[in-house]
Amino acid sequence: MLRVTRYGLLFFLIVFLDQASKFLVPKLGFEVVFNKGIAFGLFPDFLWVMFLPLVLLAAIVYRSKLHLSLITYHLSLIFGGGLSNLLDRLWFGAVRDWIKFPLIPTFNLADLAITLGFLLLVYHFLFQAT
Repeated sequence: MLRVTRYGLLFFLIVFLDQASKFLVPKLGFEVVFNKGIAFGLFPDFLWVMFLPLVLLAAIVYRSKLHLSLITYHLSLIFGGGLSNLLDRLWFGAVRDWIKFPLIPTFNLADLAITLGFLLLVYHFLFQAT
């Protein structure tokens, strides 16, 4: 029997919200940019570089007892955003970005979730780890 945890719900919520936003925003008149690179369009021909760290991190989390920790919420943000962007790469050959602010490269909700998860992990390890 499949048991979905709060972490799983957060993971799937990130994927759903990001994919739904990418579907809706063109209909609302937002410009969508297709990013073939990793972050900020860097390394468009070396996408395999991002898969190894993601697989290793997933294996470490799976084999550890991190599910009892606040860290798992942070990782759920990172993995949910990562999966949503991976789905874009598989379906469209690039990640669809649509949020644009002056002086900042265009991004999407998955990028926001990944960045927030990463910053929360850094904060946790710097200020809350014992």
